[in-house]
Amino acid sequence: NDEFHQTKTYRQIQNLDELPFPARDLVKHYDYGYSEGVKVIPGVVTSMMSSRGCTFRCRFCQQSVFLPRHRTHSTPRIIAEIDELVAQKYTSIAFVDDNFLANKKRIGQVMDHIISEGYQLKLWILNARVDSADRELYEKLRKAGVEHIIFGAESGDQEILDYYNKKITLDQIRGAVALSHEMGFFTSAYFIIGAPVETRRQIRNTMAFVRSLPLDNAIFRELRYAAQSPLWKEAVAQGKLSPNEDNAPGGRLRG
Repeated sequence: NDEFHQTKTYRQIQNLDELPFPARDLVKHYDYGYSEGVKVIPGVVTSMMSSRGCTFRCRFCQQSVFLPRHRTHSTPRIIAEIDELVAQKYTSIAFVDDNFLANKKRIGQVMDHIISEGYQLKLWILNARVDSADRELYEKLRKAGVEHIIFGAESGDQEILDYYNKKITLDQIRGAVALSHEMGFFTSAYFIIGAPVETRRQIRNTMAFVRSLPLDNAIFRELRYAAQSPLWKEAVAQGKLSPNEDNAPGGRLRG
């Protein structure tokens, strides 16, 4: 497909610090922090991305194709952007990295800065892996102002987790959710239903597993074949999808 070929040949900036800060002044008149029409993130809200891509290769995900390398801003660059946000009177930041806690040392240093400066920020982490759970780090997150963490748990059945190549265990999900709950974070987790090999028994396992967790919010999504993901390629090879089609939100590919 020409569209995918063109996307893969775009030059990706390896040193993210070359990029300027987002021109937030262009969207200053908008009020962010809403979900389904309800204001869920309080105050003056903006999003921030400290890295791009992910080091993992989950079978349902497109990142290994479109963002094959995990790249990060340097710690000083992240701190400088947060300082600017505070100066611009933002009170809430939603971190939208694909895997925000991938580098615990880097994030710990960022949280230390927020704490030492006494910033009164409300922080949301929209994508975290459960294998990043760490008591010392989570205590820093709490002191820095983190209020909400969303985990990508995906399933409550170990066979399905392995099928997705998640590289996590049910015990790691339990541990991360329990620690997040203990810290007082509003704790959410994503779950996917409908893997090609998933049985009714495995779906029931997931439902029972979710009920056993101290979650504040469980988000269920049906499996979608994201274009160029490993599962999408398998579906095309098996004739379930045509090469110019996907089953992700949005339907057919454009171009």
